[in-house]
Amino acid sequence: MTRKADKRGRFSKVSSNLYVALVHYPVVNKNGDVIASAVTNLDLHDIARAAKTYEIK
Repeated sequence: MTRKADKRGRFSKVSSNLYVALVHYPVVNKNGDVIASAVTNLDLHDIARAAKTYEIK
């Protein structure tokens, strides 16, 4: 999100959207093999908190 300060130093939103995606592919293990991975509750919580804080869609 781009922000611009007005004369009083207050910030307002400028027309742009930011989208976030959690992508777990490819995940490579210590042997260099591509493996399956899972999304954890902690991943979802961290993304949700950042999205709420920074108004990310």
